[in-house]
Amino acid sequence: MNERKLSYKEIIQKLLESQPNRWFMSYELIGKRVEIDGRSYWLGTSADRLARDLALEGLIEREGRDEGKFYAKYKAKHAQLVMF
Repeated sequence: MNERKLSYKEIIQKLLESQPNRWFMSYELIGKRVEIDGRSYWLGTSADRLARDLALEGLIEREGRDEGKFYAKYKAKHAQLVMF
């Protein structure tokens, strides 16, 4: 079976979604081997930059660096409940 490989951004997003209430420090994403859906992936040195891009696209949450902190931290965006 030929499955499509995940992009680095997809890997980061799925990692954050696997632990939705946890904040990941930017340095925790760099040079890390992660397992997603039973497959092993490697996040290289650009993972923190890609996480920042995901936050700028509104796909994940980002805190810290903009508030004068030394490191940024990221977590999955909470799904919003819509009532009709």
